[in-house]
Amino acid sequence: MSDTQQKHFCIVGYKLAITDKLNNKSQFWPIAKRITEQGHKISIISFKGSPGKPVLKEGSISAYYLGEQDLFVAKEDFSDLALNKILKLHQEDPIHHIHSIDVSLNVKKRELKKSKITLSYGVQVLNLEKYFSVKSLSKATTLSVAKSTFWLPLKFAFKFLTTEWKVLNGASGVFVSSPKQALTLERYYLFPPKWIFQVPLNADISPLLQRTKSREILDELSFTENTPVIATASSMNTDSDLNFLLNVFEKVSLKYPKAKFLILGNGPSFKDIEREVLMKALDSKVVFIRNFPSSKIPDYISIADIFINVKYETSGLGKTLVEAMAQKKVIIGSEFSAIAEIIRDEENGFLIRPGEEAKAINLIHQVFNNQIDKESIGENARHDILKALNPDNLTEKTLYAFNKIIKRTI
Repeated sequence: MSDTQQKHFCIVGYKLAITDKLNNKSQFWPIAKRITEQGHKISIISFKGSPGKPVLKEGSISAYYLGEQDLFVAKEDFSDLALNKILKLHQEDPIHHIHSIDVSLNVKKRELKKSKITLSYGVQVLNLEKYFSVKSLSKATTLSVAKSTFWLPLKFAFKFLTTEWKVLNGASGVFVSSPKQALTLERYYLFPPKWIFQVPLNADISPLLQRTKSREILDELSFTENTPVIATASSMNTDSDLNFLLNVFEKVSLKYPKAKFLILGNGPSFKDIEREVLMKALDSKVVFIRNFPSSKIPDYISIADIFINVKYETSGLGKTLVEAMAQKKVIIGSEFSAIAEIIRDEENGFLIRPGEEAKAINLIHQVFNNQIDKESIGENARHDILKALNPDNLTEKTLYAFNKIIKRTI
């Protein structure tokens, strides 16, 4: 089968919407549209999308939201429902390749082999985020190093033997966001390097506009144009990353009492984080933004002088970080995060090592004191993120990977 021959691709993910509540196109749209413009067809299968709209179609892109078709179906049933939907679509119009961005599609290789459908996964199916976050947030002490040294192999062995090897055994390819993730797959999971593709398919590549500080958000938070603002984003699945940042901000606020720390996100550890804020007497300086539409993220980031994120994210290119780079903010990240592959230290942002509170504090002081060329760093950040997420390049890499995987089984 030639690369130019018309093919039917299926993209699966538990949360995978074409549009948001305001009908804005999702991050997959630019790639999906370009793929169909080359004569191919794309079917998207997810659990929830636009309320009351179980099927959305536009051109050669079709989206099926299985949780909208039956409101009483449990999310635990999504994998079986998705497989049944795939096989049904395959009967109507043969599917050549399936890409699952997460572990929600848990199928055995033999279930697809009969139908000659190939399968690839996004790196999100693995537990890399947990492994790397331990390294990225551990302090550089003998005790913490010893804990991570013994804990990581045990955790890895348990997850690999119980779930991860089954997933990888059924995959003909894996998509990663960075060389570091590719090396980890090759070295520790023994996955063949020729079937590892560096394409951040789950990165947010919606229009990235330059913005001035949002007057609406400044008024909402009672900030002024001159209020020094540090921003971060967290899923709050654990409190370790925010505890580190709160320790940093506590010391920064002693020198800059008017500084504010904006935390975007919500999660199971919120109460623990809130308690830590109160214990540090930072409740008047730390602002939590817990519930907000994704369309407001650019506005909240617009008021920040610094965006800092030391937590490892599997994609490495989450919406907030991408938006911050596109808005020319000063970025501070961890050397253990996937974004470290994009950040060039002291050129388009800054990287810190585990436990380097002093360095983070010093960087923030330099930014607030205008001792850093923020304009040059911001320009470089915007240039590099737009280049990394160029939809034409991502489309070309995606089609190359899909076609290579398909040829593998012919």
